[in-house]
Amino acid sequence: MTVTCCPGACRHESWYDRHITPLMIHGACLAPPITAQRRKVVPLAEGHVLELGIGTGLNLPHYDPDKVKRVTGIDPGMGLMHHAEKTAKTMPFDVVLHVDTAEKMPFEDASFDTVVVTYTFS
Repeated sequence: MTVTCCPGACRHESWYDRHITPLMIHGACLAPPITAQRRKVVPLAEGHVLELGIGTGLNLPHYDPDKVKRVTGIDPGMGLMHHAEKTAKTMPFDVVLHVDTAEKMPFEDASFDTVVVTYTFS
């Protein structure tokens, strides 16, 4: 599991953004209807996956390890990524986390087989 902080992305976040916002987002996104949708959509991903707005990593347990080789997650929230790191370490597939915005993704064209975006805030 790898976490990278892309140049300029690791901006100064307030204490609230590092500690409170991640817990609020995580809690809200655990609602049963949202989890039910994750169970339907996320297991369809295969190969090398790019997850935009990985947040706290709530989708990670829903990927099918028989179909996924690697999940690369990108999110601008460093506080969120600390939670995603904990989950990523328990996954049976490779997880790479990038702290950055989707507009500045450091990836070559055609690097991924599947792109997953669920419940992403702007």
